[in-house]
Amino acid sequence: MIGHKLQEIIREPIYYGADRVIYVDNEMCKEYNPETFTKILTKIIKKYRPEIFLVPGTKYGRELAPSCNSL
Repeated sequence: MIGHKLQEIIREPIYYGADRVIYVDNEMCKEYNPETFTKILTKIIKKYRPEIFLVPGTKYGRELAPSCNSL
């Protein structure tokens, strides 16, 4: 998860069965910026090599997911 003030929602995936949730909670992520989010996401994916990576089927998710396609 990438965003700002995530304290309330970071527990939700665990409640629904996720083993672990990796997140970046930073004020610079308060508003969606594709370049910033792509850089953050790329670092997270390279560092943790998750088995699964979920992207919401939203306008922003559909824009962000292909930018990480080459990982």
